[in-house]
Amino acid sequence: MDNQFNSQSKLPPAASVIFILLLAALGFIAGGAAAYYLYLAFYPGTEPELNNAINNLKDHPEAKNVLFFAQAGATIGGLVLAPIVFLKTQDQPVLPYFSHNRIPLSMFVIAGCTVIVSFGLNSLFLKMNQEMVLPEFLKAFEEWARALEEKAAEQTQALTRMDSLADLMITLVVIAMLPAIGEEFVFRGLIQNELHLGSRNIHLSIWVAAIFFSAIHFQFFGFLPRMMLGALFGYLYYWSANLWVPIFAHFVNNAIQILALYYYQRGSFEFDLDKPESIPGSMVVISTVLTGGLLFYIYRYFKTYKPDTQPL
Repeated sequence: MDNQFNSQSKLPPAASVIFILLLAALGFIAGGAAAYYLYLAFYPGTEPELNNAINNLKDHPEAKNVLFFAQAGATIGGLVLAPIVFLKTQDQPVLPYFSHNRIPLSMFVIAGCTVIVSFGLNSLFLKMNQEMVLPEFLKAFEEWARALEEKAAEQTQALTRMDSLADLMITLVVIAMLPAIGEEFVFRGLIQNELHLGSRNIHLSIWVAAIFFSAIHFQFFGFLPRMMLGALFGYLYYWSANLWVPIFAHFVNNAIQILALYYYQRGSFEFDLDKPESIPGSMVVISTVLTGGLLFYIYRYFKTYKPDTQPL
């Protein structure tokens, strides 16, 4: 665990974090807009007709294609190109963030299994978060947050309606793979490292990065489980010193949910992972024990691991 890759940018760590987040926000906007207008250039109708279709996905399911296209553009712009721009402005290389040392394939498998078995435990955090009742003086915020999430949930439900294997493949790429690479690059590879440089406290850095990671999703009633997930990815990155480990774990997390939804829509899967009450309490207990055991094993492994630090 002493092989963690740390860059040294020209800016102070706090300024670097702010700069990274601003670039990511601009990249999201620019990338999403560029993808939208590129799609519009080949759309047979007018822009108002396309916007009307987007706002009525139930009646125009074909319009979800532009949302996929725009989301892919936003992800690439905000979470891939923006961090590369940041590193270029700081005269820092990109590849060392991804391939600082070699990791045995077995550890990728164990990291993926850890995420899978943690679903039951994280469902408990999701349930706690969704049932949270805010004080009276925050009722206006609570109503606004719930309305925002209900609207986002409607769009997500339409977006993740997968009627074919091709729909499943596209969803896996846009919602599972691209965010896994981009979000880990930004929040673990860059922000967590910058926070570590500034604070010299890895635990503080991991949790603050996890808070940022959860906050940018703008889902208050899903904030807690996503923060816990971000912390898990943060420790996987710190222990392994290889960004591909949390990227793979993140992809597994996203992909499992998409696959579960795909088969749930077909009546082949019993549990809706978006509804934590559907997961039995016994599974939560088993999940907690298995998650703790696997994390301890990963920690102990990398504590004594002597990596080959040549790039993959």
